[in-house]
Amino acid sequence: RGYELHRKVSYDYDSEFQDLYTKTATALIDGHITIHEALLHQTEIREGKHTAKSGLYIQRHYPGRLLVYPWQAATCAIIFFGGSYRDAGVAALC
Repeated sequence: RGYELHRKVSYDYDSEFQDLYTKTATALIDGHITIHEALLHQTEIREGKHTAKSGLYIQRHYPGRLLVYPWQAATCAIIFFGGSYRDAGVAALC
């Protein structure tokens, strides 16, 4: 009977984490780091050692998210949908 390893990459679909994992994988493939260094770096990323502390609070925990979501909605209404400041205000409130 064969052994099959299933490994899940642990990130929360946050672009900062995706960017760090991509940089680690690229460095490994290009031969700049060894597999052991890459695995160590992956563990450190999971522990939050290579991310901004402000991002851990503001983007990933609910007190901070309550501040970010209305701002995101407002800017998306203006930038992506060509809305006015009034539309941005409605998007922030809804």
